[in-house]
Amino acid sequence: MSDVTFDRRRLLLMSFGMIATPACSQPQPATVRPEDFGATGRGDDTAAIQRMANVAAAGGQRIDAQGRSYQVDNVYWPGGTRLSHIRLVLCPGDRDDRSPVAIGQRGKTTRDLIFENVIVDGNRAAQEHVGRSGYADGARSGFQIRGRVEQVVIRNCKAVNCATDGVMIFSDLQHGADDRPILRDITLLNVIATDNRRHGLSADAFDNLAVVGCTLSRNGADLEQGIASDHGLAAARFNGTPYGRPFDIEDYLVGTGWSGLRIEDTDCRGNRTGALVYSQVSPDSPGFVARRGLWISRCRFDEPGGSRWDPPLGIAQLVEYRGQKPTFRDVALVNNIFENGPLRISGVDGLSLRGGRIAVTKPNETEPVIVANCRRISIVPGHA
Repeated sequence: MSDVTFDRRRLLLMSFGMIATPACSQPQPATVRPEDFGATGRGDDTAAIQRMANVAAAGGQRIDAQGRSYQVDNVYWPGGTRLSHIRLVLCPGDRDDRSPVAIGQRGKTTRDLIFENVIVDGNRAAQEHVGRSGYADGARSGFQIRGRVEQVVIRNCKAVNCATDGVMIFSDLQHGADDRPILRDITLLNVIATDNRRHGLSADAFDNLAVVGCTLSRNGADLEQGIASDHGLAAARFNGTPYGRPFDIEDYLVGTGWSGLRIEDTDCRGNRTGALVYSQVSPDSPGFVARRGLWISRCRFDEPGGSRWDPPLGIAQLVEYRGQKPTFRDVALVNNIFENGPLRISGVDGLSLRGGRIAVTKPNETEPVIVANCRRISIVPGHA
């Protein structure tokens, strides 16, 4: 079978910030802090933080908040941002589409941003009427990367307690009709995304997304009983059932396809249900291009929700599709540990499972992997 097709060199460079970091021989840029722009750390500092973000990026300055905490509403971070050592807490409210770290604006490409040691607290307890706008399940995520965005490194950061996802990467309806990705070269390195209302990570329409050494756990849980279903403390639900996942890689129409997804050394346990890679698009659709190049290695998965069907990891083409064309090409699962199996995989051309372990615990199931409409399958002993 052919090799998994993502740009390893480009992902490695992004992982260590080498694409966006100035050479050592160049003068180091000046460093600013929020207080230079009027932030106090008491009350709503949105205006001061937004002013700082704009001025620092335009002037090539780094932002180092020295570990201080600020309450903010939605803040857009421009291309060229270098942000470190800050804690951002989302303001209380009942409006959707608010993220302390919002990257990307309609009508232009945003590129070259690095976030290090940034903690985003989504303040779930103070969020009301989540999702009433009908937009992106509320779009109150910690890091929200949308539209035409390139070269983003999020390193040693946390996205916790958010009313939607810890990290949301999505096309925001800015895609074309040719199924080419519009978000490129995004790296999550040692990121913790936990205790969020929906998923740890969601993504579509990307080319070269690396998730390395991350913790995507305890997402999708009710934090309080007997409250309104659209309150921040209530788990996100689909058809009435909580469905929070460690990651949900899901495209929904032609133009939101992806290529080059690498997930390594990441803990995906303890969420409401298992991880999912799913396409809602029929491979027979005009302009459809198979989603290509999925590599998952040395990760741990489970499905603690007790569902009889949901697997610890599902890779699935459109459920209603009855044809023979593949949805995915070149998928490799290497040295992973899966609890609460079996795995369920459909619509893959070029599937490789090597090493690792699958513990089958679902009722009336005996096979570790259930496949449908897959071809060129290679399974090396260790998956049993």
